[in-house]
Amino acid sequence: MSLDAVAKHAFAYEGGDVVLADEHTVVTRCGNLLKFSSVVSNSQHFLPRAKASRIVAFDVNPKTASIALAACEENASIDIYALPDKRWKGRLPNDTAAFEYHLLKFSRCGSRLLSLGTDHGNQLRVWDLDRFDAIDGCLATLPHRYSFASFNPLNPDQFVLGGDRGIVFWRVCKVQTTFCLSRMDAAVTSSGEYAGSAVSSEEAAEKRREYTCHCWSKDGKLFAANRMGELVKLDPTRGEILAVVVLSRTAVLASLVLTAECLVAGFSDGSVRWLHDHDYSVLQTRLVGLGLSPSHARIVLGSSAGGLYELTALVDVDEDEKSPAANAASLLNKLGGYHTGAVLSMALLIPAGGTTNDAVVVSGGVSGALYFWTVQSCKGIAVSSLTDLFESAPKTMITAVAARYLDPIVVVGDATGHVRILSVAKVAAASIDVAPIHCARVCTTAIDMIEIHPASALALLASSSSHVVYIMSLDPERRFRILGFAQGPSPSARLSMVKWVPTSSLDTSAFVASLGHETFYCALTNLDERIAIEFHLMLLGAFQPSTVAQRGVFLSPSHALKLLTYVNFNAKHVSVLRINDAPKTIKSVEAKLLHADAHAKPLTAIAKSPFASRDGAEIFATGAADGTLSLWLLQPTTVGLTLNDTVWHFAKQKSLVLHAGAITSIVFSHAEDATYVYTSGVDGAVFCVELKPEHGLGLLKSVSEGASPLYVNLGRRSNEPEKKAPRWHLTNDGRPFLDTYADEQDSLARAKFDAIKDKIRGPLSALQLKLQTMLAHNAELPEMEALARDEFVINRDLEASLLAQNAARATDVRSHIGRQIAEMNIVRERMKAEFWDTGDTKGVVLKGLNNSELIVYNLPTRKLGAAEKRREAAVQRLRQLEYQLARLEPSESVRTARRQTSAGYHHADLIPPAITWMVNAGLLHPTLGKREAPPPKPEEFDLSTPVRLVDLIYHPAMIRTRKQQRTQIALLLAYERQLLGEYNKDFDELARLKESKMDEIEAKNARIREIGAELQVHESPAVYSWSADEVADSVLSLRPGEMTKTPTQPKDDVAGRALRDMMNGTLEVKKELVQGSSLVREPWMDETPADELSPEQKLKLQAYDAEAARIADEKEKYKKSLDLELKKLKADIADICRGFDEKLKTLQDMYLATRLSVLTQQMYMLRLGDVLLSHEHICHDLASLSSEIASIETEIASLHVDHAQFEARLESCKDEWHKSMDDDKALERAFPREIEEAAGAPLEHDVLRSLTELYRKRRS
Repeated sequence: MSLDAVAKHAFAYEGGDVVLADEHTVVTRCGNLLKFSSVVSNSQHFLPRAKASRIVAFDVNPKTASIALAACEENASIDIYALPDKRWKGRLPNDTAAFEYHLLKFSRCGSRLLSLGTDHGNQLRVWDLDRFDAIDGCLATLPHRYSFASFNPLNPDQFVLGGDRGIVFWRVCKVQTTFCLSRMDAAVTSSGEYAGSAVSSEEAAEKRREYTCHCWSKDGKLFAANRMGELVKLDPTRGEILAVVVLSRTAVLASLVLTAECLVAGFSDGSVRWLHDHDYSVLQTRLVGLGLSPSHARIVLGSSAGGLYELTALVDVDEDEKSPAANAASLLNKLGGYHTGAVLSMALLIPAGGTTNDAVVVSGGVSGALYFWTVQSCKGIAVSSLTDLFESAPKTMITAVAARYLDPIVVVGDATGHVRILSVAKVAAASIDVAPIHCARVCTTAIDMIEIHPASALALLASSSSHVVYIMSLDPERRFRILGFAQGPSPSARLSMVKWVPTSSLDTSAFVASLGHETFYCALTNLDERIAIEFHLMLLGAFQPSTVAQRGVFLSPSHALKLLTYVNFNAKHVSVLRINDAPKTIKSVEAKLLHADAHAKPLTAIAKSPFASRDGAEIFATGAADGTLSLWLLQPTTVGLTLNDTVWHFAKQKSLVLHAGAITSIVFSHAEDATYVYTSGVDGAVFCVELKPEHGLGLLKSVSEGASPLYVNLGRRSNEPEKKAPRWHLTNDGRPFLDTYADEQDSLARAKFDAIKDKIRGPLSALQLKLQTMLAHNAELPEMEALARDEFVINRDLEASLLAQNAARATDVRSHIGRQIAEMNIVRERMKAEFWDTGDTKGVVLKGLNNSELIVYNLPTRKLGAAEKRREAAVQRLRQLEYQLARLEPSESVRTARRQTSAGYHHADLIPPAITWMVNAGLLHPTLGKREAPPPKPEEFDLSTPVRLVDLIYHPAMIRTRKQQRTQIALLLAYERQLLGEYNKDFDELARLKESKMDEIEAKNARIREIGAELQVHESPAVYSWSADEVADSVLSLRPGEMTKTPTQPKDDVAGRALRDMMNGTLEVKKELVQGSSLVREPWMDETPADELSPEQKLKLQAYDAEAARIADEKEKYKKSLDLELKKLKADIADICRGFDEKLKTLQDMYLATRLSVLTQQMYMLRLGDVLLSHEHICHDLASLSSEIASIETEIASLHVDHAQFEARLESCKDEWHKSMDDDKALERAFPREIEEAAGAPLEHDVLRSLTELYRKRRS
């Protein structure tokens, strides 16, 4: 029992070469295969290939019925096949591993082949197909790449190469017993002048050297077209230009062929022209290729939009009187239109009004259009672009397509987060109508996962760039509303799969989702048609990144288990997942590996057929990243209580290499007792593969399906032209669903609160009116009868109980707050011990006084543990002993003298004092030739002299062992801490300087404020203070600006609170400038006129005026002295700030230098650590290989023993066999005598011969 598969049809044209193998067969590249399409019928056949490699070049020779093919692969070679049976004839070898062909061309006779490829350059080679080997001497390296080449049809020894660098003619010349290549460049300009050029001479000359296409004339001349729109005729023997015809100055020739009667040219603007001045507008897209039939009577052209067209090569002169549109319609026949770019998704459905034989496959991808293909006849019947169906839809790629087989709607997701629903109705045979019925923006990322419920009108929408799953209703009466959504626990996690879980009841629905490395389960209950509901995901289990489900299908429910067969994009295995979701039980999941190496590359797609074998085996199809399609039969042979107890039969039936790239989607279909598999890939191809059961494998439908009655009226409306005007809801505000949902929730909350407020507001208003009436009545009573405000309370017990309840609640709140504060204090102390106390130097900054942008950081360090300190001291002590022993070593011996004169010994004298030689691990170390004289030896050596840490560091040239490398790392770490410590000392010293300068500035500011008070002038000097990031302990205290709540105010500080509320906590008194003076002006000096004053009074008045003038002069001098002091104080403050900022800039330079030095040491340590880790890995690998070799040797020894036993057994068997043969021969020789003795008389010769023959045949 097995299953076979054959590629039946393909919907693809990648926009490459178009070649006609005969009058009716077009050959194009299609994925990983060569496609042969008939222009008469819709039949196709393919050249199968076993390797998953992209075809880069091919050519067909109709005369010898041969195909040359080259693929993009390692050790690329050229394969030759024979037509029409596609039999492999041979291979042209390649002696270079790094090689790729990009152009192959046959000669007209088919005996030679021209190849162009790249191998550290552009290589030209001519092959002899009679010997299947390269022609000796016909190998050349080209200076650049050429875009076209061909042999002269009249002379196989001559060929041409052309492209953007001009045209070159080559000839194969025979020299005695070998061959060689002769080259001749074609002329650039002719002897005549070029007329009608609208460009400059330099630009025109450049464009005339750039050729785009060519063809050969009947007399062996070459027609070539350049980018100036000119057709040039050249002589291949001399390279001269014979004629120039200007065809177009606006369009460039893309293809050129010579028919039996005329020259046909295809232009980049989509037009095709014959050279007898007839112009027919054919296409609105750029032409990329023209193919000519062997009889020069039929032309097939391809466009960059993915279309293939058949064009009549011969033009009837009598048809010139027709209109251009009529001529174009009569000459042009469209062979097919296909995808441009990757195909990302496919779906299968039956249009409204159709039957099973009318089923269509719809596909969408990067081009932004939906292509519809019939399953039965394999024809493209419609192409619908989203921009044409929806007025406001921008051009965007289609990322997901989903449909249910019997429902005539298609759900489409695009890269902008929109979900669009289309209805598909049958209009006539091989004709459908596609109508839009809904459009909505679900999210802002691409919708690339759409899963339609198998029984209900529901669909799951998700994006692999989001963590939200949306549940959408597919009921037209509900306007395709989103009924709910579910969010993952982590916004950073991304969805990779959503699948409906099969259930036996239509009332409950559930789905599983793979989010990050975890699998979740969600049951949908109480779906509301009016408002969306947020559902919660239940965790089923966590997996490794390579085992999480990313694409999967559920097995048929006949197994009574919910089993999901799935694949992972980063793995090559196929696994099965069992979901345990029985009612009133804990939901769980189990996983098991079905096949460890299902494909050679990671898997990208999986699908299940609706048909199964008679014994219950289900058919699966998997696609891989290399374009391989594999068919499987899967069946659980023994079902256990757990998934690990279940025994599976999972067998591969067939593998086909179809696509030149990853397979994106797989769809099963059937028509007229035939089962097909449709595959799409990133290469833009859609393949149809027919399944052929063999060896008694019978297929039965495993799933019963039914059409939904919801879309009956929808299909009826589409089929009636008079009812096509009313459409479903197509308007969309462009906002994502979650934003709209948040607005709806806010509106509902506001409406709910407004209703509660209205319900409470009525009784409160009545109570307020009653209290106001009672208070008004109480105010009118006499003073003796009026009640106090607290006497209005009637129920004292209730008052006391309420006060007690409030006091108890306050006590609970206080205790709860106290517990929270205690918990936070414990956490704070733990965090402080973990992160704060372990730091030796805390990280702070130092800012400038004048320049606030001048910031310098210190370099934080951590405290070393006791073990680290002991290790560091031990390493330095050992290295110091080694260093001192090297310096104390005597120099009388020859060996010691030789070593002391080496570069490694005197490296401290050869290198600069700083350790800049550590950059690049000592590559800057000077050579021996740079040392002019040996270093002077010291007069005496003192062991008590302290050794610097930098002297202990090895020079890279001195490191020879792993221990020295580890010692070097430890010394570099210590030196790094020393550098950081020295810098931090300077930083702390400057911080102390800033503190002193700030105190000095504050003293001057106090004097400035005193002077301003004396002068009665408002002075506001700049106040310098420490910012939060300049104080290390600031992270341990809470600042007022960081408080989110108002602190509790004590009850007994009423006056303080009033003062803070009214005057911000200060009482200011206006200070008057009082000058102590005893001068008093008497009243009579102002009341008595001057003529009535007595002489004594006049003398007193004169004395008073003189004293007043003197006091005023002293006040002015004192004010001037205060002004001068104020200016001096401000200048001193500016000088202090400027001086500190200069010192801070110097510290900043030191910070950069220290940081550079530290990074240098760290880089060197990383390199040393990398060397050590590499050595450790090598040792580990060596140990594992040694153990593996030992196990293999043990196995070999056991095999030798088995071999010896087998040889002994074989020899005994041989002896027995030889003995049996001898006995048999002896019996055969004695048979005639024994048979005659048994008969008692001689037998006839014929009888005896017959009996002997029968005796000989007894063994068989």
